[in-house]
Amino acid sequence: MATEQQQQQAGCGAGQVDGTKCQFSECGKGYGLASCAVGFAKGVTGGLRGGKYVVTSEGDNPLNPAAGTLRYGTELARTTKGGVWITFSRSMVISLQDMLWVQSHTTIDGRGVNVTVVNRNLVLGGVSNVIIHNIQISNIRGSDTLHIFSGTTKVSHFSPYPPFTAQV
Repeated sequence: MATEQQQQQAGCGAGQVDGTKCQFSECGKGYGLASCAVGFAKGVTGGLRGGKYVVTSEGDNPLNPAAGTLRYGTELARTTKGGVWITFSRSMVISLQDMLWVQSHTTIDGRGVNVTVVNRNLVLGGVSNVIIHNIQISNIRGSDTLHIFSGTTKVSHFSPYPPFTAQV
């Protein structure tokens, strides 16, 4: 177990400036990502206390989600105590057939691979304790790439494409 001083030197802990340095350090690997949050997101754990799930398939069937798909993984958070921590077995492009509603206590962790979600958006409505990290969402028409309303969510290293601009 690293001391607090060692964690700070590695980029984690109370002395960190931002989560970027932490996520690539020893203490930020795997489930350690949850400890990298600072500021408003500090304390958000996502699926840290739940099950582990690996996405192995690019497929998507909103009516009957198959094991191995991202949709199946996000649905697990409803029934798994402590939620779910989702990772990916390889780089992939996931073509969603319908909006993907992300449940409370979910982590979608795309570190180490290139994950792109296309065609439909991710929705976080009235949820809490969600981490979405290192994925890209693109080719969404007529809607937000990531639609968030009401709740507590940490979004980090997320890339909407094409990049959007805010209108005032």
